[in-house]
Amino acid sequence: MKKYYITNVVYGDLYLKIFQEQHLKSVLDETNLPSLKEKYETHYMIFTDADTLIKIMDIEDGENIDSFSGEEMIKRLKHPNFKRLAYETKLKFIILDWAREDHSRFDMRYSVLMQVFKESVRLAHEADALLTAWVADLVVAKDFFPRILMRIEDGHDATFVLPLRGAFEAAAKYLNQINSALPAQRLFEIAYTNLHPLWVACEWVNKRFTRLPFAILWSTPTGTMARSFSVTPIVFKPQIEMLNTRGMIDGDIPSFFKNPYWCENWTDAPVVGIEPLFCYYPTFRNFPSSAKWVRLWSKQSLHPTQIKYAKKRLYYPDKKTARISWMQKLSSDRIIRKITR
Repeated sequence: MKKYYITNVVYGDLYLKIFQEQHLKSVLDETNLPSLKEKYETHYMIFTDADTLIKIMDIEDGENIDSFSGEEMIKRLKHPNFKRLAYETKLKFIILDWAREDHSRFDMRYSVLMQVFKESVRLAHEADALLTAWVADLVVAKDFFPRILMRIEDGHDATFVLPLRGAFEAAAKYLNQINSALPAQRLFEIAYTNLHPLWVACEWVNKRFTRLPFAILWSTPTGTMARSFSVTPIVFKPQIEMLNTRGMIDGDIPSFFKNPYWCENWTDAPVVGIEPLFCYYPTFRNFPSSAKWVRLWSKQSLHPTQIKYAKKRLYYPDKKTARISWMQKLSSDRIIRKITR
């Protein structure tokens, strides 16, 4: 039976809330993690800090949880979704050791993610396991895991997707209405009608264009098309050489794969980020979009291997539903040529 490692970073009250109330209920849907039992031995590893662990488990400060049996682990977990996770997979907590004061922990999240990614690669590589290394605010649709793993089973070494970005505060009231994963189309509708300001600012025809153009959008009322310098290997075969990189999963890491499957239709790997509104704000500059400016920004901000990714057209929720016109496609081709030439 093939091993499959899933790792996540969960610390602080807000991200713990999103993780246990939104992320977990989507991955624990009967069409997701529970459906993998016949093919995969799944391990879910959560990197957290001591302060957050006490909120997750009924333990004393400093108590050693590594000796807990599976039954003891389930008994000590406080939230029902954590109990379900421990029942469905091999659950393990790994404690983050902070070097700074508490107030800077949120600001450290990207450096923590890079460190956790490398540790995730090391652990999965040693176990000869597939790996998904992601973050606490991702929510998936029904059948997400079978869809992404099918591509690996077909011989690809990674499944590439660019998650849609929704706003947590606006999307949560709809996600709270159900205690399982949603069908892909419904999850898309919630995220698309409650887009995070970062993606609103990424629309190319925009007087206040984004200050972080990792993705550039051309949209219709029913969907959008992205040209992105950033792409996430949502599941992949880890390589030991990845330990010698910066460790940006959507930056320098995608270049390692020789035969990735590109989810040109988002429905092939239906996942959304529901990030708090304050993240990245202000998301825009008080200037319109400019190919010249994006070209300069890309040279200063991107790993050289990322430039070519923008040549791909990515559709949300899919090409048919998005109804992107030929004029929009040709306009995007022209803009991307100016940026990447």
